[in-house]
Amino acid sequence: MIQPPSRYVASEESALAHWAGDGIATPVSGDRPFMRGVNGRPTAVHNVETLAHIGLIARFGGDWFASLGSPAAPGTSLVSVGGAVHSAGVIEIATGTPITEIIKRCNGFSSEVAAFLTGGYGGAWVAATALNSSSWTPESIAEAGGVIGAGVLWALDARNCPIRELERVATWMAGESAGQCGPCRFGLPAIASDLDLLSRHSAQVGDFHRINGRLPLVTQRGGCKHPDGVARFVSTGLHVFHEEVAHHLHGHCSAQSNATSLPVPAGRKSPVSRTGKDFK
Repeated sequence: MIQPPSRYVASEESALAHWAGDGIATPVSGDRPFMRGVNGRPTAVHNVETLAHIGLIARFGGDWFASLGSPAAPGTSLVSVGGAVHSAGVIEIATGTPITEIIKRCNGFSSEVAAFLTGGYGGAWVAATALNSSSWTPESIAEAGGVIGAGVLWALDARNCPIRELERVATWMAGESAGQCGPCRFGLPAIASDLDLLSRHSAQVGDFHRINGRLPLVTQRGGCKHPDGVARFVSTGLHVFHEEVAHHLHGHCSAQSNATSLPVPAGRKSPVSRTGKDFK
């Protein structure tokens, strides 16, 4: 058993194959691991949810597993629920379970919710009311403006400042890149810097326009999907929290608490001093 470095992009499938074969956990562009992975050979990369599915199928059979969930997305899903709920944690549900039922299984909301983060830090923000009639399937979440992504459903406490949450995560994600391409090495730190101005009520309208101009410049241009995910996280957040953005541009913040919600580890220097640093 080997353990890759504790870096966000080190968990990307090509980075894992790169780590197992060459000892450096940076994403690799081109052929996917199932085509050409460890030492140039086809490589299967599984995640926890896949292994959970295999265990259920081995125990109860394929027909039983296929009978769960929706026809378009049969089986079960692991959902990491956190934020403003009474009992946060990872729960296993039949795919297609209503969002309201997922929240009930977590013993309900612990406070008023401003919005949901779906899919994790590379995911998308959705207004709280948008998920009222949604179920946990890729199609239903997408119709509400979200993504399943890493299976995260985070309820943001309405008392917290959402702009500060955007800045904290964007800054951390900028420091988690491998520094292999321009969008990660230069684009993400620039976006994080602009968000820092906005979160501190120091941004002007022109600064906000600069953020929106930079976001499309980092998408579909990286060696992996890390910059695309960060851009989606930020752009959907700015859209969902547009009223709070307006407050900040006028030098105010409507947050009732200085507390933060989203878990963010200690950040690393951004941009990285050299490509692939800390990935060995």
